[in-house]
Amino acid sequence: MVTRPERHFRPFMIMLAAVTIGATACQDLVVANKNSPSARQAQKNIRDVQSATAGSMVAAGNSLFRVLQGNSSTLAGYSVQSFIYTSAQQTATLTGTGTQQQYKDILEPRPALPNQAVICSTVCDWGPRTFWADIGGVSSFPHDALRFINSQPEAFAADTATDIYRLEAFARFVRGWSWGYAALAFDSVHTFHESVDLDSITDPYSFSRDNLISWRVGLENAIADLDSVISITANPAWAANRAWIAGSNTWFLTNAPITQARLAEMAYTLKARLKILGARTPDERAALPWDTILGWTEKGVKAGNDYAVQLSETPAVTSQVLIRMQNNSTTATTNGRWNYHTIGMADQPFAVRVTGTGSNVTATLDSVARSGYQNWLATPVRNRSRFDIVTPDRRITGQYSNGVPNPQANGSYTCYREDNNGFDLGRGRELFSAYQWSRHKLRNSIGCAQLAVTGNNAGLQPLITAVENNLMRAEALVRLNRDEEALPFINATRTAAGLVPVTTAGVQQDSLGMCVPRMDNGQCGTLYTAIRYERMIELAGQDVFQAYADSRGWGMLADGSLTSFPVPGNVLDMYGLPNYTNGGRTGRNTATYAPFDGN
Repeated sequence: MVTRPERHFRPFMIMLAAVTIGATACQDLVVANKNSPSARQAQKNIRDVQSATAGSMVAAGNSLFRVLQGNSSTLAGYSVQSFIYTSAQQTATLTGTGTQQQYKDILEPRPALPNQAVICSTVCDWGPRTFWADIGGVSSFPHDALRFINSQPEAFAADTATDIYRLEAFARFVRGWSWGYAALAFDSVHTFHESVDLDSITDPYSFSRDNLISWRVGLENAIADLDSVISITANPAWAANRAWIAGSNTWFLTNAPITQARLAEMAYTLKARLKILGARTPDERAALPWDTILGWTEKGVKAGNDYAVQLSETPAVTSQVLIRMQNNSTTATTNGRWNYHTIGMADQPFAVRVTGTGSNVTATLDSVARSGYQNWLATPVRNRSRFDIVTPDRRITGQYSNGVPNPQANGSYTCYREDNNGFDLGRGRELFSAYQWSRHKLRNSIGCAQLAVTGNNAGLQPLITAVENNLMRAEALVRLNRDEEALPFINATRTAAGLVPVTTAGVQQDSLGMCVPRMDNGQCGTLYTAIRYERMIELAGQDVFQAYADSRGWGMLADGSLTSFPVPGNVLDMYGLPNYTNGGRTGRNTATYAPFDGN
């Protein structure tokens, strides 16, 4: 049974209540709580507002970082399964209880998303419902701050303009990011301007129904918030301040304060990310305003200025993304592995012949056809199975002493797995994989042999990086026919992985006749293929949504996948709107697997 204080039931919180209602199928009641003060009473000065807003980024409760890392406040990790595993980047069978249906999210072809108002009473196919609720809840905290800044100037009369600038910049950064990711996920969203007094709304269901907007409008509203962040950081009245905000390392959970200049860089890169990932199809991605995006990335995050959150055990700052992508416990039900649609692009049509033993081992390449990625693609989906990859990309596998790839040696980002821990043959052997993304644990000195330790509560978790910014710059330059200028940004991560540099002609063979990545037809890739591959490898594990959105824009989603998630059925039911769903071979907003590699 759900109850709530009437004064505080803002439209954002409809989303959170909806999850509980959908799970229990219980009648929702409105109970006035006369002991609960309004937000206006609770926050009378900028210090109070700062305290209430500061936790919206990395607080232990519902915060942006937690949502981006799949740490749902309601059903832990379920939003991870809905997005990471639906991409071309990760796979799993999600074995577990009989009613746990999330494995359907990664079937090929994918069935339509179940979106009825009431799904089941236990663990079941929740899809994006927790993401809708939690990302909406996060955006409500900075919204409150912006409302008070704009509607109660008298409350800040004793405070300096600098205090207000700092608070507004932080609030708009968090709200823009959360609004942006809601728009990336769904076909319709809420983005309420701070002039709207949410506390005064007497019929939140009708108000929310009437103010659902297109994801495109929501995305532009998110980018507008980030534009405001950039404008605020450039304000001369603020320029004399050394650190962006007192305790900003606590607000952003970084080791060093976030300066004004660094915050502006982060906002530029985030703007470019939202614009690019918003594309639902390869045609939409090609039609983006790449000259504008290039201008943003020129001002984006520079080397050494990555925004990364410090993970910790106490206080608990952890990542469900890292747990699910890296865990290999024999009893885990959500162990993830690399999807062959991503790392298969690194595979070569050569067999590795090994002779000798011990220190006398000699490895050579044989051009005899073997069972690799090309055969995997040509095999009917239900008959596919795991296979070993032959690749010179040292992020995926290791090598023998003479430089020949060793398909079963760990790479710098990857652990080779002989086992099938957590994989259920009954859910489909096409979901099996021999390779596990392990970049975070390996860079934190957690070896591949430590199966159940992922480092999800230790080390730094990058959220906005110079590598991402440079790869967006590279794509913009290639889209604008400035290929030569793009090469350094593409090659920086390639050459570090032992691959030969790309040229304006595309991906080149090395001295052994190998090239990475290859297109699905087996030919060495174009510059577009190289950019796509670098993005999928380098940005893996960043957050819950990046891989899915990237796969969508490159045409990598499996047949039947959703290109947009519907407004959750329980929310539609409360709003009095007709139910609908997306996905399936013949459904609305449906993807067809057709990777874009360029002309």
